[in-house]
Formats: sequence, structure tokens, C-alpha cells
Amino acid sequence: MQIPDFFKNRRLRRGSLGSIEQDEFLEIIIAFIHFAGAQAERQEIIKTIHDTYSNQFTEPDYALLTSQRPPKERWIHNIDWAKRK
Repeated sequence: MQIPDFFKNRRLRRGSLGSIEQDEFLEIIIAFIHFAGAQAERQEIIKTIHDTYSNQFTEPDYALLTSQRPPKERWIHNIDWAKRK
């Protein structure tokens, strides 16, 4: 999947918990699905987001949310919530 420089160079906003905000992922999810030819598996989008923005992820993004079953990192949880919106 080819990601335009506009998305690669985008700085993501952080919320009050110090992690990237859920709403920051909305446009990215939609765009990445478009770049994938209008169809993409969840895991493909998650991997592409991580590959593109991992240099911006910090400890709060990688915090493991044990309240989730199964537990997952906050950045994945935020992507899942953004996808639901």
C-alpha cells in the first residue's frame, strides 16, 4: 500500500492520558482503506498505521489495557474505537 507523504509526515495529537487521541485515527483509517483499494483487513490497517507512525508512539500508547479481553495496547484500542465511529 502506497502512503502519500502528507500522511507519513502528519503529526498526531495527544490526549489527556498522553496517548494519541482516538479521533486522530479516523481520517487515517479511512484514507488507508482507500489506499488499499477500498478493502482492507483490520490487521493490515493496524500494521500500516504502526509502520507509518511508530516513531510518534510513546509509552502511554503502548500501555497494556488489562481491562480489555484479551488485553491490548492503548493505541490499538484507540484505533478500534475510531473505527466504530
